[in-house]
Amino acid sequence: MSEVIPSPHADLLAPPIPGESARNVLLSVARRWRNRAKLFEQRLAALQPVDDLQLRAVSMAKITTGCAALAAGGMVQGGILLALLPSRRSRIRACNYWGKVIGRFFMRLSGSPLTIEGAEHLDRSRPAIYVSNHSSVVDIFLAIWLSPVGTVGIAKKEVALYPIFGQLYFLSGHLLIDRGHSDRAVSSLRKLGAYVRRHKLSIFLWPEGTRSRSGRLQPFKKGVVHLAMQTGLPVVPIVVRGAHRSWSKNTYTVRPTPISVLVLPPVATDHWTEDSIDDALEDLRARFLANLPEEQQPLPEESAAAIEQVAGA
Repeated sequence: MSEVIPSPHADLLAPPIPGESARNVLLSVARRWRNRAKLFEQRLAALQPVDDLQLRAVSMAKITTGCAALAAGGMVQGGILLALLPSRRSRIRACNYWGKVIGRFFMRLSGSPLTIEGAEHLDRSRPAIYVSNHSSVVDIFLAIWLSPVGTVGIAKKEVALYPIFGQLYFLSGHLLIDRGHSDRAVSSLRKLGAYVRRHKLSIFLWPEGTRSRSGRLQPFKKGVVHLAMQTGLPVVPIVVRGAHRSWSKNTYTVRPTPISVLVLPPVATDHWTEDSIDDALEDLRARFLANLPEEQQPLPEESAAAIEQVAGA
């Protein structure tokens, strides 16, 4: 007589208890699927490849799982955003809540141990301009996870072309700027500044303007200073260390590696003026340089180029 071995997923299809309400049944099924998904995520994140071939295989498995989760969650989020279409402020807040879920999911899926210091400076009760260094795809998920509810993101217009993520970003009411036309970019930033000030929102941006290939800090653009002067908001630096080793630019390899995030105290900007733009930018960048490891410090020639860029801009 053959032995019947129960399926490990039998609880997912278990019949409802007689008399149980439809709402409770749905909540019970959702909890079961959530627990299963969490267990799968933990097992996948815990995989430790021993060679390059295994690393690539595990990386593709993680990326595929992440894309599937993004697609599934994106369909639901897209419906919510369409329902909130008349209110940009509501769409921004809805996106922030969704970002906290999907951002944390991707960070756990990466398998990278994460430490966060200074989280008390991520204060949703006080609007601010959050700025961070940018060296990895991982930074994107850190940003949407850590951004307080009520934060508007700023990204290049090409982001709208990213499958699922780009369309949700566009629908959410975040700002997409045309880096190839400075006049249009400046005009968009001015409109955003007025909108943020009127609705008491925060802003998140990467002042380098683009992702660093080497992980080393790049020159800062002046847009952050102009936004700070226009809105009167303080600037909160977020220093990300080690993310460039986890998922480098233009690769599909995800390496579990320790990542640390240091949120510095807010920088007052009420004394910034047109005459002090260069000094303000230099002071802000110096705060990152003081807290980044040697491998993320700019090379001497890059430092000289940064000084020339600020002076000539």
